[in-house]
Amino acid sequence: MLSLEEEKRLIVLLSLRDLGGKATKAQVLDNIDEKGYIDLLGSDREIMSSRNEELWRNDLAFIRHHLISEGYMDGSQRNQWATTTTGTSYAQTLATLACAQSQWKRLTSNAIARALSEISNIGSTVIAPQVEILDASMPTDISNAPESTNSIKRMFEKLFGVKIATRVAAP
Repeated sequence: MLSLEEEKRLIVLLSLRDLGGKATKAQVLDNIDEKGYIDLLGSDREIMSSRNEELWRNDLAFIRHHLISEGYMDGSQRNQWATTTTGTSYAQTLATLACAQSQWKRLTSNAIARALSEISNIGSTVIAPQVEILDASMPTDISNAPESTNSIKRMFEKLFGVKIATRVAAP
């Protein structure tokens, strides 16, 4: 299971990939916010008095520093966030791990859908024994589910080569 730090790393790297691999801090963080990649709590939106910045934005800037120190991002230019070749591979690894889970700490369904599209670009076979989507809001019969749910189901089935079983989760 991905740690919260790894989930945050994934959304930073996915956002950078959305923006062509290189963008400003504001562009990367605005993209994350606009696409709803992270489940933000009320406290995440609080402005830090020391930085005049929302807490979650400052937090992800620190995640960037961790990614730079490990070689996944290039930190050679001020206010320029850029992924490295190693970072692209790392993003695909994190995306694969995120998609193999059934629960996440702060990743949203938008982030998981984006992660699915990232791993579909890997070009190698991903093996998963069986994936079961558990969501109390989903109907037992997937044929009556909203189209977005069916799309995600089809992507999982295509990527992992398995039939997706859906059922209503116990309350």
